[in-house]
Amino acid sequence: MSFVKVSALLSVARLAACAVPNLLALGLDVTILSDNDLYSSQTTQTTGALLVNTAFCQKDAAKRCTGFGETLWNPEAQDFGLGLDKSLDYQVYQGNYDKSQLFWVASDGQKCRAIDAQGKTKLVTCSQKLPALCTQSAPIPSSTFADTSARFQVEQKVGKQTLTGYRDFYNWRFFGVRFAPQPERFGYSTVYDGEVSEESLESGAQCVQAPGVGSEDCLFLNVWTPYLPSQKSAVTTKKLKAVMFYMVGGGFVGGSASVDDLGNMASRGDVVVVSINYRMANLGFLALDDGVTNGNYGIQDAITALEWVKRNVRAFGGDPSRITVFGSSAGASLVRALLASPKAEGLFAAGIMQSNPVGALANGPYSELQTIEQVSSTVGAAVLNETSCSEATDQLVCLRAYDPIELNNLAAVANYPVVDGTYLTTPRLEVTGGGYAAHVPVMNGGNRDELAVLGLYLPTTDPTKAILGLGAALGLNTTAAAAPGIFPLPPGANATENIFNITSRIVTDAALRCGEQAMVASALKHGVFPKAYAFTFNRTYQPVGFGGDECRAPITAEHPSGDANVEYYKCHAGELQFVLGNILHDGLVDRDGGDVPFAQLVVDYWTSFARTQDPNPDTGYLIARGYVQTLGQVEEFGAWRELTQDGDEVRLLQLGGRDVHYIDDGPQCASLGYPIDYYETLG
Repeated sequence: MSFVKVSALLSVARLAACAVPNLLALGLDVTILSDNDLYSSQTTQTTGALLVNTAFCQKDAAKRCTGFGETLWNPEAQDFGLGLDKSLDYQVYQGNYDKSQLFWVASDGQKCRAIDAQGKTKLVTCSQKLPALCTQSAPIPSSTFADTSARFQVEQKVGKQTLTGYRDFYNWRFFGVRFAPQPERFGYSTVYDGEVSEESLESGAQCVQAPGVGSEDCLFLNVWTPYLPSQKSAVTTKKLKAVMFYMVGGGFVGGSASVDDLGNMASRGDVVVVSINYRMANLGFLALDDGVTNGNYGIQDAITALEWVKRNVRAFGGDPSRITVFGSSAGASLVRALLASPKAEGLFAAGIMQSNPVGALANGPYSELQTIEQVSSTVGAAVLNETSCSEATDQLVCLRAYDPIELNNLAAVANYPVVDGTYLTTPRLEVTGGGYAAHVPVMNGGNRDELAVLGLYLPTTDPTKAILGLGAALGLNTTAAAAPGIFPLPPGANATENIFNITSRIVTDAALRCGEQAMVASALKHGVFPKAYAFTFNRTYQPVGFGGDECRAPITAEHPSGDANVEYYKCHAGELQFVLGNILHDGLVDRDGGDVPFAQLVVDYWTSFARTQDPNPDTGYLIARGYVQTLGQVEEFGAWRELTQDGDEVRLLQLGGRDVHYIDDGPQCASLGYPIDYYETLG
């Protein structure tokens, strides 16, 4: 008997004694089968299974199930039609198995049995080698509950590391995975390549941020995946999943990989999802004109994380050639920075930008970058003065010795990218073909009334005075915008609300919508983006504690949690619950019966783009997975079309979505200095 076989037998023996299963030692290839309808603990799709794709005889297959703390799946104990039917249909749709394929299930008490993808059982010879269905007793997770106990843990070899993650009902989870050693303060990160065994059951420390939390040793990521491949033999690319690489927003001053749970996106969309930490505020973006402190540390952290993922994501079942980077707000700004960075070339295949800060006001420096010299003379000088390092013999040594919590809580805060000459070499994303830009497909858009979240109510009911007063208060030239008919009053009876409607639209157009529309229009014109899809959310669910009542669906007698079909402002960050599919997972309620179906639709759009670079899910895919709500929406309201220079393909995202005209805001954007050809006019 060879050493390898002895090791495998010993591994099985250890599993029987409740050791954590090691997939490399066992040579297993395991998929979590589930039908995730995003109803969380309220779901009726409660039949799941572990699919051991590696073929064994019945006795050995049962041992593998035992190794996971499970048994062979029992047709008499669970209803095949409550989720397992669609899960196996999907395996057939992917071409992983034929319709006639048999899978081991529990015996009938005397004889060995197998089941096919239609749920028909058959008595078979116990010595046959078949894939197996094991029970799946891991619980459905929520924002307040996860069972990381040993019975649900698993070991997976990842590069030189052995990581211990765990499973829930929908995914394998590996949290707090180190992608870089702690870098020297104001130094750039490097890819971690350590040879260790680590528990990956909890998120790693978040990076230092206000009001006084976090660590400088914070470069960790989280992974959610429905599939773990065997590493005994090479995995075919066909079985690998598209990867979605998420970067949290927060103005480059707050946020972490632990803020959002991305498990629903991974399981429903059949993708591997990665969320990362990156350095923020002064520790992540301070630049000084000293030839050393060049800023953009947070951006370079994202590049380091991408390099780590590119090297290692196969171990989590991910396809390194299909990585989509995505994020909202500052996360979208990071996507744009990656599109502009020659150091990120080849590390990702597509990008999604939600609420992309492109334009005027505080968003200006996100898209029109300053030089190191400019930032050093303003924010840099203020940081040096506030820390009393301006008088130090060596200012960098002084800053490196300063308390990290206090450094990121100064009144002076660096939280913008700069032109550093290495990671970012141009003052803006080169959408006219004049410099480096990643030539990848993109999705780009935002929420209809983004900056209504600011609550800028003005003490006047005169629209001209309001528009000019807004400009004076914000340092924005609104003279042309105040001309008759450019921003007309809406027909409502509430004069104060009508003025708020206008001012919110102006600020949203100036700081987000107009600039991002012009950016994508030029990128398409010059072939920088091979294709693009545009969107505007017209249903949102505002995060608790962020934004006022104007951003929340009005409460009615019929809908005491809010009626999303009644008009309200669709504000900044209100799309996230839908993109991530976390309405019920996060303890919120479906306000009017439409929130969960809409979340299903959005998750299906986003993950389809990651899988195929087209947000329109294939009809066969939707049928195989049983996604009838999305199928109905797609069939009734048509395909989401690629954006062209005609500008009439923006998908208005709501139940009953439709296309709107990309340049409907043309006169308004032009009046604010951001016409659709804005980037064509820049030097």
